[in-house]
Amino acid sequence: MPCTAPPPEPVRIDFSELSVTVGAHEVFAADEAAVLFDSFYRTGRIPEEYVLRPDAGYTSAGDEVTLDPDVEPWKDFVAPTH
Repeated sequence: MPCTAPPPEPVRIDFSELSVTVGAHEVFAADEAAVLFDSFYRTGRIPEEYVLRPDAGYTSAGDEVTLDPDVEPWKDFVAPTH
């Protein structure tokens, strides 16, 4: 049976100079963040069950574009191949 629940609302994180909106699945509780930090600190990598999202992409013309959902537009987005 398909899930009929609406997706979680994005989360806005305010810093002193800027705000960033991320998916709710990208916000961690302190214990989960500690596991990620410890893994990266010790190995230089995050655990295999996590992935990093790109923060930039490229247009079909080769120009870099931000993938920040608060910055528009990111039409003509082509996923990075490197």
